[in-house]
Amino acid sequence: MDHAARMAGWLHYLSDEKRFPKTRQVEFDLVLGSNGKQFRTRSIEVVRFVKLLDEAKS
Repeated sequence: MDHAARMAGWLHYLSDEKRFPKTRQVEFDLVLGSNGKQFRTRSIEVVRFVKLLDEAKS
């Protein structure tokens, strides 16, 4: 997981030490939309997981 995140550019070196921050995998139960309601997997609107990650990062 860490390697894939580094390759995607989501993890960056800490200053000049050439080391990455510590990460860990977490589980989550649900993802909420901007309206505060739960995303439904069978809803008409499809949101790519990568877009959710990018939005969470910013």
